Amino acid sequence: MKKAPFEAAPDGKLLNSGERKKLISMGVLVVLVIVAFVYVRIQDSNRKARELNEIATNDDEISVQLIVPELDPELLAGKILDAREGDRVLLQRETLDPLLEYTDSFHAGHFSALGIRSLDAEARAELSSAPEEHRGEAFLARGWIDDMDQRVGPEGRREYHGRLRLEDESYCHFVVRDIPDGLIVDDFVRIDGLFLKLYRTEAESGWVEGPLLVGAELIDSWPRPAEIDKEELRSKLALITDDTLDGGLTGLGGETFDAQWLLMDDILRGGYDDMDWEQAPTLEDGNLVNIMTNGAEWRGAPFNIPIARNMDLWTSAPGENPARADKVTMGWIGSWTWTNNKSAVLHYVLPDDAENLRGARLISARGFFVKNFAYETRDGNLRVAPFFVLTQLEEFIPPADNTIKYIGFGVCALAGAIIVLIYFGLRRDKRRAAEFQADLVRRRRARRERAQAKQGD
Repeated sequence: MKKAPFEAAPDGKLLNSGERKKLISMGVLVVLVIVAFVYVRIQDSNRKARELNEIATNDDEISVQLIVPELDPELLAGKILDAREGDRVLLQRETLDPLLEYTDSFHAGHFSALGIRSLDAEARAELSSAPEEHRGEAFLARGWIDDMDQRVGPEGRREYHGRLRLEDESYCHFVVRDIPDGLIVDDFVRIDGLFLKLYRTEAESGWVEGPLLVGAELIDSWPRPAEIDKEELRSKLALITDDTLDGGLTGLGGETFDAQWLLMDDILRGGYDDMDWEQAPTLEDGNLVNIMTNGAEWRGAPFNIPIARNMDLWTSAPGENPARADKVTMGWIGSWTWTNNKSAVLHYVLPDDAENLRGARLISARGFFVKNFAYETRDGNLRVAPFFVLTQLEEFIPPADNTIKYIGFGVCALAGAIIVLIYFGLRRDKRRAAEFQADLVRRRRARRERAQAKQGD
């Protein structure tokens, strides 16, 4: 007996065995591609999370809004005498006490919010020519204590009255309520204060005149040399010892503190602007191992830090410091290319405000190696990473990589193609099934007709 032309579906099923296997295979392939795509994305996210977990990040930053009360101008207006030379030896409690009370709880942030200025030659000239116009304005001055004595103010509170010899050999006077422990004449300090009046005091060499600043406290400071002493920097670097996991922990204090600020001071003065960084080595896996193994050999060496991941970054005001930096940026850099088991990250400080790079994914940098620094990870383990002072930190924006997008488009296109194939396959099978059923009806009708014809004969 001759087989039916559409025997592929004799039982009435829409698809034959071969076609069903093909469709199942294509469906499984689509599922596998989608699963692989999602798996790669999840693994990448997990890897980034593990890397970030290796460092102690600055996630617990507290945002503080500083509110500075306004000083009532009527407290000083027209009440201060300093127009004549003889008036400048007078210190009136009725004008001094309001400023002492106003600044009593102030710190550097309050004065910064008031728009503090350095008491330089230009500022002193302004104060001398028109003191009444600048009453209560904020100024900062640094210098050596030339004279100081302790007095008792209202309600028995201590006050310190004195005179500073500034770095340009001019003078200013001060009244504060607090000083560092052990402070003596000839110590170098900083004062943030409000201008009260032009004031005169008698020194061994005669009468000394200068602005009188009223503030909360004197702060220990550092005189700034005319230029960086490179020999002092080298000697400080030579005294640094690397941290180790077996207990040799010195942190970032002591000689490391001195060396890093000498470096940052030199950077801020432009001491490395003309340096040929193309001659400096690149921080690759090999010399990273050398640094971690023998830090003393590389102490103070310059390095180009290639494109790497911005692991963490934060900017802060460091307070009074030897380099007189208003802002510093600290953070962590990690690289996929640092595959050794010594360290895959480095810690750094930059004497600049790089808050704009906080959201950057990739960065590159230049800087100087200082020491191997021990830090505690989030999970409490102790690890060691190189610590650098950076001269430059930049965001790297790679060319648009559409690989993931193209993969997504490919997956969608493949899924759409399979859906179309299944749709047309079902339509074709339905048409074939209808043709098969019509053929069966036609054959039955033909058999009946032949049977009836035989009976008629």
